[in-house]
Amino acid sequence: MKEPEILSALEKRGDCPSYLTLSLDLVPGELSNAQKAALANHRSKCSRCDKRWQELNQERENFYRMQPILNLETKTLNPGWLFLSKPAFIGVFSILFLFLGVFYFTTRPDQPAGIHFKGNAPMVRFLVERQGKVIRGTSPMPCRAGDRIRFAYTLEEDAYLYIINIDSTGRISAYYPDTASQSLLIRAGNDVFLPGSIRLDDYIGSERIFVFFTRTPLRFDKLSTLVRQEWQALNSRALDIEALETIAVKGHQETFLINKVAKDE
Repeated sequence: MKEPEILSALEKRGDCPSYLTLSLDLVPGELSNAQKAALANHRSKCSRCDKRWQELNQERENFYRMQPILNLETKTLNPGWLFLSKPAFIGVFSILFLFLGVFYFTTRPDQPAGIHFKGNAPMVRFLVERQGKVIRGTSPMPCRAGDRIRFAYTLEEDAYLYIINIDSTGRISAYYPDTASQSLLIRAGNDVFLPGSIRLDDYIGSERIFVFFTRTPLRFDKLSTLVRQEWQALNSRALDIEALETIAVKGHQETFLINKVAKDE
């Protein structure tokens, strides 16, 4: 069983919560009432964590202020249009159909082959740390059990991010976030490192890492089901995990292949 460890500097300092935990406190439904109460109690006694939480909250508020506000005011529908003559009704319907067609083809969801973010497409790179030495990751990447992987992204607009892993036996793990039930919102930036690193376990063999950028959150249960279905389809054709390169998800995605050997090889 793959058990990735997401480590952060905060988790190494006493009982302070991790950066990820502070972030989840601002996402409705991610933490229980008891967890939120315990976190609030800790923040009341720890100025450092409270300051970081306040900064995260301010970033969230600033982001919300930039978003367009929908006018959901209820209005009474004037039924007069129902009594249009047949030619007029056909004309109105044709215009409406044309408008909907244009709207669909200009605003339809991004296709699995790529998401149409403004500017350049999102990019991800990763570093591998082995016995104090840092190596730039490539695909395929030879790794050893015990190596640590850290990801950095470049993104021109805010998006939701999920990083998951599947090995050649079909076992799937969440890499980032490792504890949340769905992907997290990340801010635009250039070469931004995600908090913490992932320690590779003792499993020996090939693995696929998938990185998903989407405009709406992805749930782990649904995402893992899609990945497993693609993997099973390959197995049915006697293909290995190296052939697993694309998942049917509406968003930009990247994938890396790693080949893991034992520590002493």
